Amino acid sequence: SIPDVLSLISSNDTDIARIMTPQITAVRYDALALGRIAAENLIDQIENRTNADQPGRIEIPTELVLGGSCRAIPT
Repeated sequence: SIPDVLSLISSNDTDIARIMTPQITAVRYDALALGRIAAENLIDQIENRTNADQPGRIEIPTELVLGGSCRAIPT
């Protein structure tokens, strides 16, 4: 059972994550901002303003929302 046998983390703090029992731990981020950045990068690649072969780094603010779906690993 969660979190005794399996720890679970969601990729965004959704309504479903908050109403589950136990509440699911999540990494909260601004999905609209992430989509906007992704679209801008895609347009830049299509218009040859950036090199798609070069790796890039995009950082957006995140927050860890602790629920009851994770526990510490015993040491």
